[in-house]
Amino acid sequence: MKRTLFLITLTFFFFTEINAQFSIGVSAGINLSNVKYDVNIGGYEDIETNCMQYYFFGVIPRYNFNSRLSVSSDIQYSLKGYKFKDGILFSGTKYQFIYLDVIPKVEYHILKWLAIGAGFNVGFTIDEKQKYSGQDWFSTKDIETIASTDFGLVGSIRGSFKNFFISVSYNHGLKDINNVIFTDDNGQPLDGNLYNRNFQINLGYFFAFKKSEEKN
Repeated sequence: MKRTLFLITLTFFFFTEINAQFSIGVSAGINLSNVKYDVNIGGYEDIETNCMQYYFFGVIPRYNFNSRLSVSSDIQYSLKGYKFKDGILFSGTKYQFIYLDVIPKVEYHILKWLAIGAGFNVGFTIDEKQKYSGQDWFSTKDIETIASTDFGLVGSIRGSFKNFFISVSYNHGLKDINNVIFTDDNGQPLDGNLYNRNFQINLGYFFAFKKSEEKN
């Protein structure tokens, strides 16, 4: 956690110390979250899962180089997860992963009101939960069924009206977050990889700041 706070602080000071137009956004929205389950357990291969709807909120330090190019670093409290489809292994079980996500990103403004962006996502696991059919959520943080960090690539498109904006982004996880080791009847480990996949719909508002010029 100390490393996470240091990274956030460093990101904030990086954006505030350079001389140009600086803004801070606040945002919230919906995660349409799922996973890529790449396994071979008891004859199941590439197990299919259902998308879950969760939420996120955060802040966005942003620096505009000019009218076309900007860089930002979203800092989000974000819930992700998935649900096993009915009729397969662990049928109906729901999973929830709570992350502190840091998302550095470069945006190019195609039009004054429209921008496309690309970057990467670094996630720090805050908590993890499971829910069986008909039961309440319970934390599995002490068991650590998933990795303490996540990493992925992010692409986005954002439309804005004055200081308001709406954006859609996609996070493609590249890191295997599975910490659970499955074995066969002989105790031999079986392959089992888990990757986050997340669409995000984001609404927000930017507060713009411009540094005053120094007097001679």
